[in-house]
Amino acid sequence: MDCKIPADITVSDKERELLKGLAARVREISELPIMEERRHLWRKHNDLDNERPMLLADPEGAWMELIPDNELECESQLLRWWEITLKKSIFNYENIGDDDVVEPWFDIPWDVTIGEYGVHVTKIYGDDRGSYT
Repeated sequence: MDCKIPADITVSDKERELLKGLAARVREISELPIMEERRHLWRKHNDLDNERPMLLADPEGAWMELIPDNELECESQLLRWWEITLKKSIFNYENIGDDDVVEPWFDIPWDVTIGEYGVHVTKIYGDDRGSYT
């Protein structure tokens, strides 16, 4: 999904309320005591002082099946990207139950264009999941 922020973005009242509701739920989850415990456990893990094995389960390509495009309500690609990002955090907490930490924010990627450096490479894509050879 393209998450480039257009200069002329418009957000309908319906989209605004939807995103505010999702963001409120993500914030609520991020403030739960279990999230602070997970942050603590990850810090200890990164310090090589594990209290227990840490578990991450990322559905990766299966997100399209867990949160299908036809269930997204926002119209623009950018807002749909924000919607699915928020829904992924909620879904992960409510259904997967690994040690992922839900934060009260999400990152917006930089808009970077990388040239071909004088060598044209043909990419042959598989399905809609983004892989190519």
